[in-house]
Amino acid sequence: DEYSRPAILLHDPGGIWRDPEGNVYLGFHLKAGITILHPDSTSTSYTAERGVINTTETGSLIGAPLISRTPRIGASSNGVAKPFFRDREGNLYVGTDRGLTVLHYNRELGRYDTSVIYRSTGVWDTTEDPRGTLLSAEPKIVTRGGFSVLHADETVTLFSMERDYTSPDPIVLRMPEDAVRNAWRDTTNGDVYIGYLHVWKDSEGDIYVSDYSDGLHVIHPEGRTTLYTSAAGRVEFFYPELRLDYTTTGWRDSNGQFYPVSIDPILPFSIVKKSWKDADGELYVICSGDVLRIPQDGRGPIHGYLRSGVMDVSDTPIRAIGWKGHTPPGSVLSLQTRTGTSEACWIEDFEGESPIQVSASKPEIGDIRIEEGKLVIERVPKNIRLFLETGQPKGYFPAGSIVRVRVRGIGTEDGYHYVFLRVNLSDSRNGRVKEGEWQELMFMTLHQPFHRLTFEPSECERFEIDYISIERPEGWTEWVEAMHPEGSVIPHLDADHPYLQWRALFSAENANALPSLDEVRLDSVTGVSEPSSAVPQAISLGQNVPNPFNVQTVIPYQLQTASRVRLEIFDVLGRKVRTLASGRRSAGAHRVAWDGRDGEGKQVSSGVYLYTLKVASYRKGRKMLMMR
Repeated sequence: DEYSRPAILLHDPGGIWRDPEGNVYLGFHLKAGITILHPDSTSTSYTAERGVINTTETGSLIGAPLISRTPRIGASSNGVAKPFFRDREGNLYVGTDRGLTVLHYNRELGRYDTSVIYRSTGVWDTTEDPRGTLLSAEPKIVTRGGFSVLHADETVTLFSMERDYTSPDPIVLRMPEDAVRNAWRDTTNGDVYIGYLHVWKDSEGDIYVSDYSDGLHVIHPEGRTTLYTSAAGRVEFFYPELRLDYTTTGWRDSNGQFYPVSIDPILPFSIVKKSWKDADGELYVICSGDVLRIPQDGRGPIHGYLRSGVMDVSDTPIRAIGWKGHTPPGSVLSLQTRTGTSEACWIEDFEGESPIQVSASKPEIGDIRIEEGKLVIERVPKNIRLFLETGQPKGYFPAGSIVRVRVRGIGTEDGYHYVFLRVNLSDSRNGRVKEGEWQELMFMTLHQPFHRLTFEPSECERFEIDYISIERPEGWTEWVEAMHPEGSVIPHLDADHPYLQWRALFSAENANALPSLDEVRLDSVTGVSEPSSAVPQAISLGQNVPNPFNVQTVIPYQLQTASRVRLEIFDVLGRKVRTLASGRRSAGAHRVAWDGRDGEGKQVSSGVYLYTLKVASYRKGRKMLMMR
């Protein structure tokens, strides 16, 4: 079963917050439910499928002891649940894919004992059944295309966007009608604001709505709307065989009040995820990867932007990083770097049966086979998905792992092969490869653990995967500012730190004068010695120097060709002390330093230690003596 270990304690928690009593609330997706972590180190989970369970000892939805079959969360079995807040009576408000669930708190019992869900069809009792039994046709809440305000007297005010569609055949982008991803309570009057998008209200009564297509809508109480966007209010979507072209004209509430839009095109992108104000009343907006501050004193917006990437520097004698870009007047671009060691989680050597599974909707794919250590897929059609199973349990590889694959496509239409590689909904990499040429795709996962890879190659006669590597980076150094674009020295860069991560920080007084980053490159620095370019004739492991040693020693080894290596230290009883190098290394001479510490950073005692080098079928070990 894909979800034999349910997502209630394994997948990304959302809506995490703590109440005054010290309880921590977390919501989960897929096997929908919420978990409450209590101060006494116990935990209780409220689910759609089973009711209330004790998850103190186990995260299994099926295996956890049942506390009570009621109340239930009003969500689909594979839906989403996100806790938002508790009211003064202790009732807990939870957003799901079906609406807003309220768990009613019974003070005599000291727990939640009933539940209802607010939907576009009315109020439903979900105490015993997550699908619910209709209690009342009113009030109705709607989140698609707007938001709802649930008043203390159980009446509702609906706010809806009005748009002028200019495409020949208007197509409304359909969001779930009842799904709730944002809800909060106005403590001044008890109103509950409910939306699919991010909605909030400031102290002046302005309502802020973050839209994934338009920008940031600010609905003013005097009857108008300001739209912060990236263009003159016109939005165009282009998908295969789909074109949607519209202009937002304003907002209308269920009382008949219309709030016309005025455009303020100051954003670099119109995709707005969130907004807020600080203690000084300054407005901040997150759009795409940017943070924009909109001061209230009439000055232009201040823009902040972040880009990042990761590189394997073990195959190149790199000693510096540089970049090309354009910085308009009043803007700033800076680059920071850090390096890290690695510990191999898993490396795929293709042999035996193919680990690839093909999406069932595309049976017309050609032969899939192992050929000379490579995975080969013949006659790849359009819109195919190839699922590569790693053989590891769900969530085995943590967020922060580095994924590297080497691929090529043969027999393409335009001389290029396109491949989309992803490990989950948030972490992915696109590649554009010249026909017949090998290219390595490499990226760091940031959001979720994973256990398999998904390839989406473009149509071609033959698609090949040479190798796949998934590694866990460790021992990251502190971020260091790179000061000179023509080549800033990278500290701590040696055979023991094969990974380089960079991030570029942008800012500008005017969002229309953003800096640009055209290229990030690796260079050498004059005066810094580089490894010898001579290729050794064989693999070898040298004696550490100095030996005996007190503080630090260096272990040399040589590779005839680029290979995957593993250099480890053991004590005389055969217990592993530390892994010094693991992963793919370039051909040539390498030197790895050991500071006399184990894998946890603790100093080891004096004595004899063994170090071993493993490269394919090559195995070699030597002794060294530490004297404190």
